[in-house]
Amino acid sequence: MAMDVWGVVLLNVTSLVSLTLFPAGASLGLSTLFWDLAGVLGTILPAAYSVQHLLQECPSVYTLYDAVAHAGGETAGKFVVVCEWVNGMSFSVTMLQFTALALAEALTHLGLPVSEDFATSGWYLASAVVAQMVLLTGLQMQNLDETMRWLLFLAAAGVLLPLVTLVVGSVTHGTMPPMHPHNTEGFFQPAAAAVMCGFGGIEVAAFHAKDSSPAAYQAAIGISAFLTIVMYALGQVSIAALVPQGEIDMSRGAIQALRVATGGSDIMFAANCVLAAVGGLASALPWLHGPIQGMAQLAGQKEKTMIILQNAFGACLGVIFLCTPSSAAFWWLLSISACMTQSLYLVIYVSCLVGKRRGRGDVLILIGILTSSCGLLLDLRPPDGTGIKTKAFTPLILGVLSLVCLAAWAVPSKRAGSSAENVLPTASDCDEQSSISDCDEQSSTRE
Repeated sequence: MAMDVWGVVLLNVTSLVSLTLFPAGASLGLSTLFWDLAGVLGTILPAAYSVQHLLQECPSVYTLYDAVAHAGGETAGKFVVVCEWVNGMSFSVTMLQFTALALAEALTHLGLPVSEDFATSGWYLASAVVAQMVLLTGLQMQNLDETMRWLLFLAAAGVLLPLVTLVVGSVTHGTMPPMHPHNTEGFFQPAAAAVMCGFGGIEVAAFHAKDSSPAAYQAAIGISAFLTIVMYALGQVSIAALVPQGEIDMSRGAIQALRVATGGSDIMFAANCVLAAVGGLASALPWLHGPIQGMAQLAGQKEKTMIILQNAFGACLGVIFLCTPSSAAFWWLLSISACMTQSLYLVIYVSCLVGKRRGRGDVLILIGILTSSCGLLLDLRPPDGTGIKTKAFTPLILGVLSLVCLAAWAVPSKRAGSSAENVLPTASDCDEQSSISDCDEQSSTRE
Protein backbone atom coordinates (compact mmCIF):
# COMPACT_ATOMS: atom_id res chain seq x y z
CA MET A 1 0.00 0.00 0.00
CA ALA A 2 2.04 2.94 -1.30
CA MET A 3 1.42 6.28 0.42
CA ASP A 4 2.33 9.89 -0.17
CA VAL A 5 3.80 12.16 2.50
CA TRP A 6 0.47 12.99 4.11
CA GLY A 7 -0.60 9.35 4.02
CA VAL A 8 2.55 8.44 5.96
CA VAL A 9 1.86 11.25 8.43
CA LEU A 10 -1.69 10.00 8.94
CA LEU A 11 -0.52 6.42 9.52
CA ASN A 12 2.19 7.58 11.93
CA VAL A 13 -0.09 9.81 13.99
CA THR A 14 -2.89 7.25 14.28
CA SER A 15 -0.37 4.56 15.26
CA LEU A 16 1.48 6.72 17.79
CA VAL A 17 -1.23 8.85 19.39
CA SER A 18 -3.71 7.00 21.57
CA LEU A 19 -6.18 8.17 24.22
CA THR A 20 -5.30 4.92 25.99
CA LEU A 21 -1.85 6.22 26.94
CA PHE A 22 -2.75 9.81 27.85
CA PRO A 23 -3.49 9.00 31.55
CA ALA A 24 -0.03 7.48 32.11
CA GLY A 25 1.63 10.77 31.23
CA ALA A 26 -1.04 12.80 33.02
CA SER A 27 -0.12 11.06 36.30
CA LEU A 28 3.28 12.78 36.06
CA GLY A 29 1.76 16.27 36.02
CA LEU A 30 3.48 18.95 33.96
CA SER A 31 6.74 16.98 34.07
CA THR A 32 5.23 14.74 31.40
CA LEU A 33 6.25 17.39 28.85
CA PHE A 34 9.88 16.46 29.48
CA TRP A 35 9.12 12.78 28.86
CA ASP A 36 7.21 13.62 25.68
CA LEU A 37 10.25 15.46 24.36
CA ALA A 38 12.50 12.59 25.43
CA GLY A 39 10.23 10.14 23.60
CA VAL A 40 10.47 12.10 20.36
CA LEU A 41 14.24 12.63 20.54
CA GLY A 42 15.05 9.20 21.94
CA THR A 43 12.57 6.98 20.08
CA ILE A 44 10.85 8.52 17.05
CA LEU A 45 13.88 10.11 15.41
CA PRO A 46 16.40 7.26 16.01
CA ALA A 47 13.90 4.58 14.96
CA ALA A 48 12.83 6.44 11.84
CA TYR A 49 16.44 7.09 10.83
CA SER A 50 17.52 3.47 11.45
CA VAL A 51 14.66 1.91 9.49
CA GLN A 52 15.14 4.34 6.62
CA HIS A 53 18.81 3.42 6.45
CA LEU A 54 18.04 -0.31 6.49
CA LEU A 55 15.67 0.18 3.57
CA GLN A 56 18.20 2.21 1.62
CA GLU A 57 20.87 -0.44 2.08
CA CYS A 58 18.83 -2.93 0.06
CA PRO A 59 15.70 -1.51 -1.60
CA SER A 60 14.49 -4.99 -2.59
CA VAL A 61 13.26 -5.76 0.95
CA TYR A 62 9.60 -5.20 1.75
CA THR A 63 9.20 -6.06 5.44
CA LEU A 64 10.95 -5.21 8.70
CA TYR A 65 11.90 -8.90 8.88
CA ASP A 66 13.76 -8.70 5.56
CA ALA A 67 15.49 -5.43 6.41
CA VAL A 68 16.85 -6.54 9.81
CA ALA A 69 17.76 -10.04 8.60
CA HIS A 70 19.66 -8.49 5.70
CA ALA A 71 21.74 -6.23 7.95
CA GLY A 72 21.98 -8.09 11.26
CA GLY A 73 21.45 -11.74 10.40
CA GLU A 74 18.53 -14.15 10.19
CA THR A 75 18.17 -14.59 13.97
CA ALA A 76 17.93 -10.82 14.47
CA GLY A 77 15.25 -10.64 11.79
CA LYS A 78 13.25 -13.43 13.40
CA PHE A 79 13.56 -11.81 16.84
CA VAL A 80 12.27 -8.47 15.57
CA VAL A 81 9.26 -9.91 13.77
CA VAL A 82 8.24 -12.11 16.74
CA CYS A 83 8.63 -9.10 19.08
CA GLU A 84 6.47 -7.00 16.75
CA TRP A 85 3.87 -9.78 16.62
CA VAL A 86 3.63 -10.10 20.43
CA ASN A 87 3.66 -6.33 20.78
CA GLY A 88 0.79 -5.94 18.30
CA MET A 89 -1.34 -8.48 20.15
CA SER A 90 -0.75 -7.19 23.67
CA PHE A 91 -1.04 -3.46 22.91
CA SER A 92 -4.12 -3.89 20.72
CA VAL A 93 -5.88 -5.62 23.64
CA THR A 94 -5.28 -2.54 25.83
CA MET A 95 -6.82 -0.41 23.07
CA LEU A 96 -9.80 -2.76 22.81
CA GLN A 97 -10.13 -2.61 26.60
CA PHE A 98 -10.38 1.18 26.36
CA THR A 99 -12.93 0.84 23.55
CA ALA A 100 -15.07 -1.47 25.67
CA LEU A 101 -14.85 0.89 28.67
CA ALA A 102 -15.83 3.89 26.53
CA LEU A 103 -18.85 2.09 25.04
CA ALA A 104 -20.04 0.96 28.48
CA GLU A 105 -19.77 4.51 29.82
CA ALA A 106 -21.73 5.82 26.83
CA LEU A 107 -24.51 3.29 27.44
CA THR A 108 -24.62 4.19 31.13
CA HIS A 109 -25.05 7.91 30.47
CA LEU A 110 -27.67 7.40 27.76
CA GLY A 111 -30.08 6.11 30.38
CA LEU A 112 -29.83 2.40 29.55
CA PRO A 113 -30.18 -0.05 32.46
CA VAL A 114 -26.46 -0.66 32.94
CA SER A 115 -24.90 -0.88 36.41
CA GLU A 116 -22.12 1.48 37.46
CA ASP A 117 -19.53 -1.32 37.70
CA PHE A 118 -20.55 -2.91 34.39
CA ALA A 119 -17.71 -1.13 32.52
CA THR A 120 -15.03 -2.76 34.68
CA SER A 121 -16.66 -6.20 34.87
CA GLY A 122 -14.22 -8.94 33.92
CA TRP A 123 -16.81 -10.90 31.95
CA TYR A 124 -17.85 -7.82 29.99
CA LEU A 125 -14.27 -6.79 29.13
CA ALA A 126 -13.25 -10.33 28.12
CA SER A 127 -16.37 -10.73 25.94
CA ALA A 128 -15.88 -7.29 24.38
CA VAL A 129 -12.26 -8.07 23.46
CA VAL A 130 -13.31 -11.33 21.77
CA ALA A 131 -16.13 -9.61 19.85
CA GLN A 132 -13.83 -6.83 18.65
CA MET A 133 -11.15 -9.33 17.60
CA VAL A 134 -13.73 -11.13 15.47
CA LEU A 135 -14.72 -7.82 13.85
CA LEU A 136 -11.09 -6.87 13.19
CA THR A 137 -10.41 -10.30 11.71
CA GLY A 138 -13.22 -9.74 9.23
CA LEU A 139 -11.77 -6.35 8.28
CA GLN A 140 -8.28 -7.79 7.83
CA MET A 141 -9.64 -10.44 5.48
CA GLN A 142 -10.76 -7.68 3.12
CA ASN A 143 -8.62 -5.70 0.69
CA LEU A 144 -7.09 -3.18 3.10
CA ASP A 145 -5.41 -1.24 0.30
CA GLU A 146 -8.80 0.28 -0.49
CA THR A 147 -10.15 0.70 3.03
CA MET A 148 -7.09 1.48 5.17
CA ARG A 149 -7.03 5.22 4.44
CA TRP A 150 -10.68 5.56 5.46
CA LEU A 151 -10.01 3.57 8.63
CA LEU A 152 -7.07 5.84 9.40
CA PHE A 153 -9.25 8.93 8.98
CA LEU A 154 -11.77 7.32 11.33
CA ALA A 155 -9.02 6.59 13.86
CA ALA A 156 -7.75 10.18 13.61
CA ALA A 157 -11.25 11.57 14.18
CA GLY A 158 -11.67 9.27 17.19
CA VAL A 159 -8.60 10.85 18.79
CA LEU A 160 -8.78 14.45 17.57
CA LEU A 161 -12.40 15.29 18.44
CA PRO A 162 -12.27 13.97 22.04
CA LEU A 163 -8.88 15.70 22.36
CA VAL A 164 -10.49 19.02 21.43
CA THR A 165 -13.16 18.38 24.08
CA LEU A 166 -10.47 17.68 26.69
CA VAL A 167 -8.51 20.83 25.83
CA VAL A 168 -11.59 23.09 25.88
CA GLY A 169 -12.85 21.43 29.06
CA SER A 170 -9.51 21.87 30.80
CA VAL A 171 -9.71 25.61 30.16
CA THR A 172 -13.29 25.97 31.40
CA HIS A 173 -13.43 23.34 34.16
CA GLY A 174 -9.83 22.45 35.00
CA THR A 175 -7.12 23.68 37.35
CA MET A 176 -3.38 24.08 36.82
CA PRO A 177 -1.75 20.68 37.44
CA PRO A 178 1.41 20.43 39.60
CA MET A 179 4.84 20.10 38.02
CA HIS A 180 5.43 16.71 39.68
CA PRO A 181 2.76 15.30 42.04
CA HIS A 182 4.14 14.08 45.36
CA ASN A 183 1.41 11.48 45.87
CA THR A 184 2.14 9.49 42.70
CA GLU A 185 5.83 8.57 43.04
CA GLY A 186 4.91 4.91 42.67
CA PHE A 187 3.64 5.58 39.15
CA PHE A 188 6.71 7.51 38.02
CA GLN A 189 8.75 4.69 36.49
CA PRO A 190 5.92 2.81 34.74
CA ALA A 191 4.30 6.05 33.59
CA ALA A 192 7.59 7.22 32.07
CA ALA A 193 7.94 3.84 30.38
CA ALA A 194 4.38 4.08 29.07
CA VAL A 195 5.05 7.53 27.64
CA MET A 196 8.11 6.21 25.80
CA CYS A 197 6.17 3.14 24.69
CA GLY A 198 3.56 5.44 23.23
CA PHE A 199 6.08 6.64 20.65
CA GLY A 200 6.75 3.12 19.38
CA GLY A 201 5.44 2.14 15.96
CA ILE A 202 7.15 4.70 13.76
CA GLU A 203 8.76 1.86 11.80
CA VAL A 204 5.41 0.67 10.43
CA ALA A 205 4.90 3.51 7.99
CA ALA A 206 8.44 3.33 6.63
CA PHE A 207 7.61 0.37 4.43
CA HIS A 208 4.66 2.20 2.91
CA ALA A 209 6.96 5.11 2.07
CA LYS A 210 9.93 3.10 0.78
CA ASP A 211 9.33 4.26 -2.78
CA SER A 212 9.31 7.92 -1.70
CA SER A 213 12.38 10.13 -1.91
CA PRO A 214 14.50 10.44 1.27
CA ALA A 215 13.54 14.11 1.50
CA ALA A 216 9.81 13.31 1.36
CA TYR A 217 10.18 10.58 3.99
CA GLN A 218 12.15 12.87 6.30
CA ALA A 219 9.50 15.57 5.87
CA ALA A 220 6.80 13.04 6.81
CA ILE A 221 8.75 12.00 9.93
CA GLY A 222 9.30 15.64 10.96
CA ILE A 223 5.60 16.49 10.62
CA SER A 224 4.63 13.27 12.42
CA ALA A 225 6.99 13.97 15.33
CA PHE A 226 5.68 17.53 15.73
CA LEU A 227 2.01 16.52 15.64
CA THR A 228 2.63 13.60 17.99
CA ILE A 229 4.34 15.62 20.71
CA VAL A 230 1.74 18.42 20.47
CA MET A 231 -1.22 16.00 20.72
CA TYR A 232 0.33 14.03 23.58
CA ALA A 233 1.23 17.19 25.49
CA LEU A 234 -2.27 18.67 25.10
CA GLY A 235 -4.01 15.42 26.03
CA GLN A 236 -1.88 14.61 29.04
CA VAL A 237 -1.89 18.12 30.52
CA SER A 238 -5.66 18.40 29.95
CA ILE A 239 -6.33 15.16 31.86
CA ALA A 240 -3.99 16.30 34.64
CA ALA A 241 -5.96 19.56 34.86
CA LEU A 242 -9.37 17.85 34.91
CA VAL A 243 -8.80 14.84 37.20
CA PRO A 244 -7.19 15.27 40.65
CA GLN A 245 -3.76 13.69 40.95
CA GLY A 246 -3.92 10.30 42.65
CA GLU A 247 -7.41 9.64 41.25
CA ILE A 248 -6.41 9.07 37.60
CA ASP A 249 -7.23 5.53 36.52
CA MET A 250 -4.58 4.38 34.06
CA SER A 251 -6.97 2.32 31.94
CA ARG A 252 -9.82 4.86 31.76
CA GLY A 253 -8.37 8.22 32.76
CA ALA A 254 -9.37 9.81 29.43
CA ILE A 255 -12.98 8.83 30.11
CA GLN A 256 -12.79 10.29 33.62
CA ALA A 257 -11.51 13.56 32.17
CA LEU A 258 -14.17 13.64 29.41
CA ARG A 259 -16.89 13.39 32.05
CA VAL A 260 -15.58 16.54 33.72
CA ALA A 261 -14.79 18.31 30.44
CA THR A 262 -18.35 17.95 29.12
CA GLY A 263 -19.74 19.81 32.15
CA GLY A 264 -22.30 17.18 33.14
CA SER A 265 -23.92 16.89 29.69
CA ASP A 266 -24.79 13.21 29.23
CA ILE A 267 -25.28 13.62 25.47
CA MET A 268 -21.91 15.30 24.94
CA PHE A 269 -20.15 12.79 27.16
CA ALA A 270 -21.76 9.80 25.43
CA ALA A 271 -20.96 11.21 21.97
CA ASN A 272 -17.29 11.67 22.88
CA CYS A 273 -17.13 8.17 24.34
CA VAL A 274 -18.57 6.66 21.16
CA LEU A 275 -16.08 8.64 19.03
CA ALA A 276 -13.21 7.51 21.25
CA ALA A 277 -14.39 3.90 21.08
CA VAL A 278 -14.68 3.87 17.28
CA GLY A 279 -11.31 5.60 16.95
CA GLY A 280 -9.67 3.12 19.32
CA LEU A 281 -11.05 0.18 17.37
CA ALA A 282 -9.77 1.62 14.09
CA SER A 283 -6.36 2.42 15.64
CA ALA A 284 -5.94 -1.20 16.78
CA LEU A 285 -6.02 -2.42 13.18
CA PRO A 286 -2.54 -1.15 12.13
CA TRP A 287 -1.03 -2.67 15.27
CA LEU A 288 -2.53 -6.06 14.48
CA HIS A 289 -1.96 -6.02 10.73
CA GLY A 290 1.57 -4.56 10.72
CA PRO A 291 3.55 -7.73 11.59
CA ILE A 292 1.37 -10.15 9.60
CA GLN A 293 3.45 -10.19 6.43
CA GLY A 294 6.70 -10.84 8.32
CA MET A 295 5.14 -13.60 10.43
CA ALA A 296 3.73 -15.22 7.29
CA GLN A 297 7.24 -15.21 5.83
CA LEU A 298 8.70 -16.70 9.00
CA ALA A 299 6.08 -19.46 9.30
CA GLY A 300 5.74 -20.12 5.58
CA GLN A 301 1.97 -19.69 5.83
CA LYS A 302 -0.60 -17.61 4.00
CA GLU A 303 -1.26 -14.18 5.49
CA LYS A 304 -4.93 -14.96 6.12
CA THR A 305 -3.92 -18.01 8.15
CA MET A 306 -1.61 -15.87 10.30
CA ILE A 307 -4.36 -13.27 10.75
CA ILE A 308 -6.68 -15.91 12.19
CA LEU A 309 -3.98 -17.34 14.46
CA GLN A 310 -2.84 -13.93 15.69
CA ASN A 311 -6.30 -12.63 16.48
CA ALA A 312 -7.23 -15.92 18.16
CA PHE A 313 -4.23 -15.51 20.49
CA GLY A 314 -5.19 -11.88 21.03
CA ALA A 315 -8.73 -12.89 21.97
CA CYS A 316 -7.32 -15.40 24.46
CA LEU A 317 -5.46 -12.54 26.16
CA GLY A 318 -8.89 -11.23 27.14
CA VAL A 319 -8.94 -13.95 29.81
CA ILE A 320 -6.67 -11.71 31.89
CA PHE A 321 -9.69 -9.54 32.73
CA LEU A 322 -11.27 -12.55 34.46
CA CYS A 323 -8.21 -13.02 36.65
CA THR A 324 -7.24 -9.52 37.73
CA PRO A 325 -8.81 -6.05 38.09
CA SER A 326 -9.09 -3.86 35.01
CA SER A 327 -6.31 -1.43 36.02
CA ALA A 328 -3.87 -4.21 36.88
CA ALA A 329 -4.65 -6.04 33.61
CA PHE A 330 -3.89 -2.83 31.74
CA TRP A 331 -0.39 -2.66 33.25
CA TRP A 332 0.33 -6.35 32.63
CA LEU A 333 -0.50 -5.98 28.93
CA LEU A 334 1.13 -2.58 28.50
CA SER A 335 4.36 -3.71 30.16
CA ILE A 336 4.63 -6.71 27.84
CA SER A 337 4.00 -4.43 24.87
CA ALA A 338 6.56 -1.85 26.05
CA CYS A 339 9.15 -4.56 26.70
CA MET A 340 8.69 -5.93 23.18
CA THR A 341 8.89 -2.43 21.67
CA GLN A 342 12.14 -1.50 23.38
CA SER A 343 13.69 -4.91 22.67
CA LEU A 344 12.95 -4.84 18.95
CA TYR A 345 14.27 -1.27 18.74
CA LEU A 346 17.54 -2.34 20.38
CA VAL A 347 17.97 -5.08 17.76
CA ILE A 348 17.10 -2.64 14.95
CA TYR A 349 19.69 -0.14 16.21
CA VAL A 350 22.45 -2.75 16.59
CA SER A 351 21.66 -4.21 13.15
CA CYS A 352 21.84 -0.75 11.65
CA LEU A 353 25.24 -0.11 13.28
CA VAL A 354 26.55 -3.45 12.04
CA GLY A 355 25.31 -2.95 8.50
CA LYS A 356 26.32 0.65 7.80
CA ARG A 357 29.40 2.78 7.37
CA ARG A 358 30.33 5.00 10.28
CA GLY A 359 28.86 8.49 10.07
CA ARG A 360 27.22 11.33 11.98
CA GLY A 361 23.95 9.38 12.07
CA ASP A 362 25.58 6.96 14.52
CA VAL A 363 25.01 9.52 17.29
CA LEU A 364 21.26 9.29 16.73
CA ILE A 365 21.42 5.49 16.83
CA LEU A 366 23.41 5.55 20.08
CA ILE A 367 20.80 7.87 21.61
CA GLY A 368 18.15 5.34 20.58
CA ILE A 369 20.11 2.49 22.19
CA LEU A 370 20.40 4.44 25.46
CA THR A 371 16.69 5.36 25.46
CA SER A 372 15.50 1.83 24.70
CA SER A 373 17.83 0.34 27.33
CA CYS A 374 16.41 2.70 29.98
CA GLY A 375 12.88 2.00 28.79
CA LEU A 376 13.44 -1.75 29.02
CA LEU A 377 14.62 -1.42 32.62
CA LEU A 378 11.63 0.78 33.52
CA ASP A 379 9.24 -1.78 32.02
CA LEU A 380 10.34 -4.41 34.53
CA ARG A 381 8.92 -2.54 37.54
CA PRO A 382 5.19 -2.59 38.30
CA PRO A 383 3.39 0.52 39.60
CA ASP A 384 2.38 0.85 43.22
CA GLY A 385 -1.29 0.86 44.11
CA THR A 386 -2.38 -1.78 41.58
CA GLY A 387 -1.84 -4.87 43.72
CA ILE A 388 0.87 -6.20 41.40
CA LYS A 389 3.90 -7.63 43.20
CA THR A 390 7.38 -7.18 41.75
CA LYS A 391 8.23 -10.82 42.56
CA ALA A 392 5.52 -11.97 40.14
CA PHE A 393 5.66 -9.11 37.65
CA THR A 394 9.36 -9.02 36.73
CA PRO A 395 9.83 -12.80 36.19
CA LEU A 396 6.74 -12.94 33.98
CA ILE A 397 7.90 -10.06 31.76
CA LEU A 398 11.38 -11.59 31.53
CA GLY A 399 9.79 -14.96 30.79
CA VAL A 400 7.86 -13.58 27.83
CA LEU A 401 11.02 -11.93 26.49
CA SER A 402 12.94 -15.20 26.95
CA LEU A 403 10.31 -17.10 24.98
CA VAL A 404 10.63 -14.58 22.14
CA CYS A 405 14.42 -15.04 22.16
CA LEU A 406 14.00 -18.82 22.13
CA ALA A 407 11.58 -18.63 19.22
CA ALA A 408 13.97 -16.41 17.26
CA TRP A 409 16.79 -18.88 17.81
CA ALA A 410 14.96 -22.20 17.45
CA VAL A 411 12.20 -21.65 14.88
CA PRO A 412 13.46 -22.43 11.36
CA SER A 413 12.73 -19.66 8.90
CA LYS A 414 10.76 -20.46 5.77
CA ARG A 415 11.41 -17.04 4.30
CA ALA A 416 12.39 -17.10 0.65
CA GLY A 417 16.10 -16.41 0.38
CA SER A 418 16.92 -17.28 3.99
CA SER A 419 18.83 -20.48 3.22
CA ALA A 420 22.57 -20.60 2.71
CA GLU A 421 22.18 -21.45 -0.95
CA ASN A 422 19.81 -18.61 -1.69
CA VAL A 423 20.64 -15.69 0.55
CA LEU A 424 20.44 -11.99 0.00
CA PRO A 425 23.80 -10.20 -0.10
CA THR A 426 24.91 -8.88 3.23
CA ALA A 427 25.33 -5.22 4.08
CA SER A 428 29.12 -5.58 3.79
CA ASP A 429 28.64 -7.04 0.32
CA CYS A 430 26.63 -3.98 -0.61
CA ASP A 431 29.35 -1.70 0.76
CA GLU A 432 31.87 -3.28 -1.58
CA GLN A 433 29.77 -2.44 -4.60
CA SER A 434 29.91 0.92 -6.30
CA SER A 435 26.13 1.42 -5.94
CA ILE A 436 23.01 -0.18 -4.50
CA SER A 437 21.91 -1.17 -7.97
CA ASP A 438 25.05 -3.33 -8.28
CA CYS A 439 24.06 -5.03 -5.04
CA ASP A 440 20.56 -5.68 -6.36
CA GLU A 441 22.00 -7.10 -9.56
CA GLN A 442 24.21 -9.48 -7.54
CA SER A 443 21.17 -10.59 -5.53
CA SER A 444 19.11 -11.36 -8.63
CA THR A 445 22.05 -13.29 -10.14
CA ARG A 446 22.32 -15.54 -7.08
CA GLU A 447 18.59 -16.21 -7.21
